[in-house]
Amino acid sequence: MLESVKLDDLHKKISSLSGVNIDDASLIQTLALAKEIDAEYAKLNEKWKQARQEILAQQMSH
Repeated sequence: MLESVKLDDLHKKISSLSGVNIDDASLIQTLALAKEIDAEYAKLNEKWKQARQEILAQQMSH
C-alpha cells in the first residue's frame, strides 16, 4: 500500500536522496501499471533503505 502522508524533516531528506517521492504521480502510475508490483516495491524499498542508512550515518558523524 502506498499512501501520502506529511513527512518530517528526516523523511523529506530520505525522500529527496532516494528519489522516492510518494506524491509523484509518475511513481503512482508506475506502481499501478507494474506487472510485478512486489518487484517494484522492492526496488523502492531498497532505494529508501540506502538513502536512510546514508543520512543516519551522516547524522552519527556530526
